[in-house]
Amino acid sequence: MCNLLGRSKVPVDINRLVTMLYLIDRHAIARRNFPVIGGSYYSTESGPVIGEAYEIVLSEAAFGQDGLLNRWIARDLVGWCVKLQSEYLPGSLGGDDIHIVDVVYKGWSDLTAHGLRVWCKEHCAEGMPYQEPFVKIDLEKLFMVLGKTPDDFGAVRERLVHGILAGSTLAQMTKISS
Repeated sequence: MCNLLGRSKVPVDINRLVTMLYLIDRHAIARRNFPVIGGSYYSTESGPVIGEAYEIVLSEAAFGQDGLLNRWIARDLVGWCVKLQSEYLPGSLGGDDIHIVDVVYKGWSDLTAHGLRVWCKEHCAEGMPYQEPFVKIDLEKLFMVLGKTPDDFGAVRERLVHGILAGSTLAQMTKISS
């Protein structure tokens, strides 16, 4: 989250942020069969999101008086945006992960929240239809939409379903904030 926010010079719409985080994972799965962030994926009226990332951005535990993310991220729920407010060092990403964040940022950062939502409706078939507030995106369907084989999905299914968050930044923030 901080790595992505650090690329923007202006506050980022919350819906745009959580959708771009989803697109980072989607691109990583397309490229290497495994996500950068991980979590539970949902289709929403605003586009696909990583549920845990969405919860963290809205969490008082993360942004309250003693919140873990207050040190790095400023959140404005009235303006519905977030921005990086100081350099973020913990949990640095590896080289391939940074490349994937770069690709997604360069590819979609110029779109507004509405533009990103329209793009996702046209290109993210795994999340269709966008009719209900939160509908879980089936991981196998995501793999198939990205042109992966059932064998590709089977090879990483166990890691995706049971251990996807175990060492992730999201898991660490959830443990610390609860």
